[in-house]
Amino acid sequence: MAHRGSCLCGSGRYEIGVLPEDSYNCHCSACRKAHGAAFATFGFVPNDQFRWLSGEELLRTYAPSHHIFVGSKAPWHEVSDSLSQFDEWAS
Repeated sequence: MAHRGSCLCGSGRYEIGVLPEDSYNCHCSACRKAHGAAFATFGFVPNDQFRWLSGEELLRTYAPSHHIFVGSKAPWHEVSDSLSQFDEWAS
């Protein structure tokens, strides 16, 4: 079953053929603000299961992992899983 989504501005649209096989939660203040939540969750799928529908030319990339920017997480949120935590960028 295909799943469709888009970037925050809606210009980039995509389709994935499987659910993410790996994911992480980002606690930085920018992700919290953009998502209106304690953290933002991101997932990874195999390249052959990902297809751009529009906006590929607008793409910019970055690579954080696990729980990152926990040093600036919301003070009322407690990270309760066993994933690695980094106060800033994971190294």
